[in-house]
Amino acid sequence: YVVGGLLSGDPDPSPPSDVQPTNNLLFYDAGNRRWVTNLPGMTTPRFAHVADLVPTPRGPEVCVTGGIGPVDEEDEERPATLWRTTECYNINSRTWSQRAPLNFARFAADSAVGPDGRWYVFGGINAQRTPVTLTEVYDPATDTWQLLDSRYAITRPGRALAQGVFVGTTLWVFGGETVPGADVVPLIQRLAQPQLLPVFMRAMVEPGDTMANAWPIALHEEQWHDFAGQEDYFDFFRF
Repeated sequence: YVVGGLLSGDPDPSPPSDVQPTNNLLFYDAGNRRWVTNLPGMTTPRFAHVADLVPTPRGPEVCVTGGIGPVDEEDEERPATLWRTTECYNINSRTWSQRAPLNFARFAADSAVGPDGRWYVFGGINAQRTPVTLTEVYDPATDTWQLLDSRYAITRPGRALAQGVFVGTTLWVFGGETVPGADVVPLIQRLAQPQLLPVFMRAMVEPGDTMANAWPIALHEEQWHDFAGQEDYFDFFRF
C-alpha cells in the first residue's frame, strides 16, 4: 500500500506555503504486476506523514497519522496545515474511519509496529520547525495514544527522518536530520520498551518470570541462574 504524498509544491520553505498533497490510496498487486488505483482516498490529503499496517480488533488496517496538509486555496499566503489527525483504512471492509489524534502534531517522523501489536511514532518536526522528541504509542484495542517518558525520547539531538525498526522487544532508531535539509545525524539509538513486559509475562510459567514470583535474594548469598530458553525473556529478583 502507498498512501498520500506530495503532488506539487516545494516542501523546503519554512513552513511550506505552496504544497498540494494527495489523499490517494494505491495498492500494488504483485501477483498481477499492476497497481490498483480505484481504492477510496483518505479524508485528509497529506504528505510527510507516517503510515503502517496495524493489527486491530477490526482486522488489519492501513493507519496514517501526522504530516502536512494542503494550502488554503482562499489564502495561499497562509502556511500549510500540520496534522495531528489519525485515520485508518480497513482492508476487509475497504473503508476509512477516524481514530484518536496524536498528542503532538508532527511531520517527517517515522513509525513502527511493535511485537505487542501497538503502533509507535517517534521523532519528527513541529510547526515551529523544532524537533518533537517524545515517542507516542497507539493502542488499537482502546483507540488511545500514550506518551512514553523521557527514557524513550529521540534526543541528543532531536531529529526528523530517522528510520526505526523493532528487533524483538527493542526499537532501534537510525540516523535522521536535526531538521529536514539540515545536519545529518549519524547515530543509532536503542529504545527498549517496558510496556511489552506484561505481554510476555502472561506466557511465563517458570519461577522468577513475573514480579509476583520473583526470586528472593538473601543477604550475602551468591546467586546463579540461567534463562530457561529462547522464549524466557525476563528473570525478576527481589530483596
